[in-house]
Amino acid sequence: MLYYEDLYRQFFEAYPRESATLIGVSGYLGLSTVQRLEGVSYRSTLIYGMQSEQSKSAQEKKLHEGLCGLHGRQISILYPSITTHSKCYVWLDEEQKPLRGLVGSANFSANAFYSSWRETLIEVDKPHLGFVKAYIERIIDESIPCLDYGFGDPGAEPDPIREDTPLLEISLELYSTRDGEVPSKSHLNWCLADAHVSENDAYIAIRQDHVLSAPNFFPPRLPVDKRRRGQADDALEILWDDGTFMTITFEGTQQVKGRTYPKQLSSHPEKSLLGEYLRRRIGTPYPAKVRRADLLAYGRDTIDVSRLHDGTLFFDFST
Repeated sequence: MLYYEDLYRQFFEAYPRESATLIGVSGYLGLSTVQRLEGVSYRSTLIYGMQSEQSKSAQEKKLHEGLCGLHGRQISILYPSITTHSKCYVWLDEEQKPLRGLVGSANFSANAFYSSWRETLIEVDKPHLGFVKAYIERIIDESIPCLDYGFGDPGAEPDPIREDTPLLEISLELYSTRDGEVPSKSHLNWCLADAHVSENDAYIAIRQDHVLSAPNFFPPRLPVDKRRRGQADDALEILWDDGTFMTITFEGTQQVKGRTYPKQLSSHPEKSLLGEYLRRRIGTPYPAKVRRADLLAYGRDTIDVSRLHDGTLFFDFST
């Protein structure tokens, strides 16, 4: 069986009910997706396969700290000495016998799990489950808990950023560049619109000049009339400068030089998560209207966005 839609269901809904443990290796891990494992009945051990090839930048350290915060009795995060880009997952029963296995292209991240048709997973035939289990356990034997990994002395300078590590890609304004103010019923104030919105609903606008200045940063989209029925918005995971992590989706469409791009981003699964988070940092709780003056009083009115790795962005809103 080949899966290419709603892959998250395989891990959080359709897993064998007698499962006691999930073991898996993934090239990259998404913080918010890993966190969802806290709500399932089985214990999980996940290997961050490409960790050894990441730079020791300040952003990567934040990701490491987020993974360490999830490491515990329910979830174990391991860093391997054997670098691997594989994506293999096996559920085991109480006696550690394999019940089900999935292999394919999907990292354990929102970018893979919530974006239909983007990645695939295929069922492992029962006679081959033992081979996949043995492969994962071989890598586990050559791994250490994320808590045992060090970034050097607290006061030491981080390693130089490798040449293939992207620097700042773009800066997103939290106000309208047309009049220099936060719109009264959209953007951070979307929750105050005369429409079907909820408390704290918010989005961040993506302008045409954002796309033009960073054409490879925003994923091109199929026009609405050409999308497959039920096709989800593109999902990514974001890590904020304060260590908070959440899932976002790119929404809407706009035409830029003949191609279709998203026009805004919001949080997933509730659009209120983004608004609640930013309002808390700015100090303007719902239902007050967020104004440009509130952003300036906070200390900044833009968010600097860079790419950590496949499927994870770093959002800097620090002052």
